[in-house]
Amino acid sequence: MFDKIKKLRAESTDIIDDITSLREEMASLRTLLQEERDALERARKDQAALLLQLKEDTRAMKSLHSGVEKELRKWQSLQSDVSRTLSEKLEKELAEVTKFAKDQLYVDISREKALKERVEKTALELVRLQDQVEKLTLVTSTIKASDFELSAFIKDMRRENKEKLALLAEVDQLKSLMAKMKQRPKRGPAF
Repeated sequence: MFDKIKKLRAESTDIIDDITSLREEMASLRTLLQEERDALERARKDQAALLLQLKEDTRAMKSLHSGVEKELRKWQSLQSDVSRTLSEKLEKELAEVTKFAKDQLYVDISREKALKERVEKTALELVRLQDQVEKLTLVTSTIKASDFELSAFIKDMRRENKEKLALLAEVDQLKSLMAKMKQRPKRGPAF
């Protein structure tokens, strides 16, 4: 029995050692469990903080998205207004430029017509002038240089002037003779 007791004691020591070892393991597992619980608690807190941050970020993103949509609508409206205004101004400017060009074209056409008429009149006048020049050339080709000399003309004039003076002297003589004849008494016929 003593052996049995020794055996039991040895077994009990083993059991006590096992229990001590199990207690140490349990203590270590408890510590590990507590660390895991603490880590889990920290993870839950971090998760809650992240969830809260995510909710806040989601609200901010929704608000930002709403603001972006509003700004986008404003931008699209502004772009549409600018496009419409630009289109209207462009059409107006184009109409004015077209009208000015059209008016200028009419003015240029009327000037061209007037200029064409003047050119045609000038061409006719030039033809007439050319005819007259040809006639003048024909006449001048028949004229001799001697026709332009005045010495013969002056000689003729001097001769004619002498004849005229001689005739005037004769007229004066005849007049005085007639005056004398009128002053004499009339006599009858001298037979």
